[in-house]
Amino acid sequence: MTLKGTDSTPNYCAACKFRRRKCSATCPLAPYFPANKPETFGYVHRLYGVSHITKILETLETKKKRDDAMRSIIYESKMRALIPVYGCSFVIESLRSRLVAAQYELSCKRALIAALKSLQSDETVDHNSPSSQKEAQLPENVAGPVPGLDLPSDVRDRAITLNIEEACVSRHA
Repeated sequence: MTLKGTDSTPNYCAACKFRRRKCSATCPLAPYFPANKPETFGYVHRLYGVSHITKILETLETKKKRDDAMRSIIYESKMRALIPVYGCSFVIESLRSRLVAAQYELSCKRALIAALKSLQSDETVDHNSPSSQKEAQLPENVAGPVPGLDLPSDVRDRAITLNIEEACVSRHA
């Protein structure tokens, strides 16, 4: 007579439990589908099927490659269950668009820094010399101060900053 929970009770992985088969010690699916996570196996089984998963695992030589492949298969099947139409492609596209937006924002901030450094270097130069009369080099699509209009430097800098930010926003829109 055996008691429940002793070592003589077989431990089934979620795959073998689902297929109602005895789980052997060499079961290739046991490391990836523990008995306490049957929903994970359900997602993968629905998308790929058991025979296809075992074929994929048999073609891979190393344990690291098998682990990476199963991690990818499990993630893809979970995303397909959550987002049935697009699956992983929705997540990838979302991350790609966030990356593009961050890169664009970074380029705008770099242009702003360059313009402000240029203005700062122009203010440190002697204002009576002819070279100090040159307008600061601004990125393209950014309007500088209106010629012939004397503005205090803090107002001029704020106006240039706003023009740079507007140019960045208008290029992105």
